[in-house]
Amino acid sequence: MLVGGALALVLVLGRMLGGGSDGSSDDPDAAQQVAGQPSSSGPSESPSATKKPRPTKPSSPATSQTPELAVPDGPCDDADITVTPSVVGDAVAGRDVVFRLDVRTIVDEACTWRVSADHLTVAITSGSDDIWSTQHCPAAMPVQDLVVRQDVTAGVTMVWKETKRSDEDCWRLAGWALPGYYHVAAAALGGEPVDVQFQLTKPAPEVIVETIAPDPKGGQGKPGDSKPGGGKPNQPDDDATGATEAPSGAVEPNG
Repeated sequence: MLVGGALALVLVLGRMLGGGSDGSSDDPDAAQQVAGQPSSSGPSESPSATKKPRPTKPSSPATSQTPELAVPDGPCDDADITVTPSVVGDAVAGRDVVFRLDVRTIVDEACTWRVSADHLTVAITSGSDDIWSTQHCPAAMPVQDLVVRQDVTAGVTMVWKETKRSDEDCWRLAGWALPGYYHVAAAALGGEPVDVQFQLTKPAPEVIVETIAPDPKGGQGKPGDSKPGGGKPNQPDDDATGATEAPSGAVEPNG
């Protein structure tokens, strides 16, 4: 009996000293707390994860640099020049037509060139009919010094006055070119011509409002009393294209 009582007392003391639980040694949180480690029951963050990132300076936008242009190495050879004509704005029969002449070199990277009727010819044709040329009217070609390059276009403008035909004397009373399709060709001396087709359109008819002049005696005036020309109907087509002159020979496209 004494031995059994002593054994029971030892079991009771063992449970009291062990915290009253047989499964306490299996608790991982308890073991981590004893070892000084944080419990796994909650989220754990490393000290470096809580630091805020340092602000970075915005990168400067990339800037495009203008390519360097070739430097002229002397005067251009006329045969190395190509000229492409084009019509600026509307081409209306009986009115000034403006042409732009785009100039480039073929071989030389850059050179200087004088635009003039001695170095550049512009001609307007309609089928086999020669309509107008700077060889007849050299004053129409502007005189201008250009830096001409292979990769960059230089340009000048010239005017075909009132779409009139030309002759050897560039007679100012020559007939007008009629509405239709034409070709303009430009070429430097010794170079290959560049030909472009364009159309001359009819001028829009002018709208005239007829008014009646008051009669000093209280009656009504005659129609057309206040209109120039004694009330004659306006004829914009005849005035603009010179219907009484010789035909221009204008043809349809590709004619």
